[in-house]
Amino acid sequence: YTKVPVMPIRSYRRFDGVHVLEFCKRIPWISHPDRKEEVRLNTEQFNQTLEPFILEYPEQWMWMHRRWKV
Repeated sequence: YTKVPVMPIRSYRRFDGVHVLEFCKRIPWISHPDRKEEVRLNTEQFNQTLEPFILEYPEQWMWMHRRWKV
């Protein structure tokens, strides 16, 4: 892993039919001495960013791969 910030980009269709591509505020990488905790903290942060996007247009959300592999 590179510890670089992640820049979320979302695409959605508004109710008036206009398609929007939105570049969002970057998410800085959270470093932690414990690798597992570092992954957990960053995963939590990424999910907290995704959640409002999904809740705003849930009918446009579809996950294409097996996200939770445990």
